[in-house]
Amino acid sequence: MKKNLLNKIFLTAVISALLLIFSPGGFAQEAAKPDEGDGEAPDIEYEVNINQIAFIVKYDTDGNGKVDTKEFIGKHFKNMDKNGDGFIEPHEAPEGQTAY
Repeated sequence: MKKNLLNKIFLTAVISALLLIFSPGGFAQEAAKPDEGDGEAPDIEYEVNINQIAFIVKYDTDGNGKVDTKEFIGKHFKNMDKNGDGFIEPHEAPEGQTAY
């Protein structure tokens, strides 16, 4: 019982920290900014929810903030990897509670 409570507290702390990292301006982030002609690609920010962050926390074993095929082996990986870069990033993770 004590270990389960500690695990829940730890997971809550990790999720809270990730929320701060992925949403510096609050939970709702602004859309992509237009390119101002400096030759660099615009920074794109996405909205993510707690379930998407929990998915990343659960499967991201190397701590890079995204999940690859070594960390998540499942038939749904290709469907989740919406941009086809070989990683499931927080904005691509399942939005609802799942059994993953």
